[in-house]
Amino acid sequence: MNKGLKNKQQSSRDETIEKIKEAVECLRENMVPITKKSISDEAEISYRVMFKPHVEAYLYTLPEFNPSLVEFSELHAKKIAEAEVTKLQNKIIKHEKTISFLSQKRIYLENENKHLKEELNILKDKYGRLLGKYQTEISSNLIKL
Repeated sequence: MNKGLKNKQQSSRDETIEKIKEAVECLRENMVPITKKSISDEAEISYRVMFKPHVEAYLYTLPEFNPSLVEFSELHAKKIAEAEVTKLQNKIIKHEKTISFLSQKRIYLENENKHLKEELNILKDKYGRLLGKYQTEISSNLIKL
């Protein structure tokens, strides 16, 4: 085979491996599970490329694809789990703040409602007496006629 063609193929393979290395690093930083599919998506390369011999040879050097390096994979899984726990704890804190705010709002509205009911009762009593006086006057005027 032509030496220039071999060099071009090798440089193309090297570029592919570099894209894969960058994709794997990005996936690790973002705590995303590392699979052939996620790597091909992140590196923007064809999924079929992931099964080429030079790519599989490189992938075998990664703990996620090499069963003998399970300890590292477990560490990665532990980091993903810890990140998920942190996210959930932050959600719980956010929801607790919302619950506290709504609870205070409910108490405020209950007090306001109580106050308004008291005012309503005072007004009912006041206007009830006026209405009673008015009815008494009308009935006495009718009697006079």
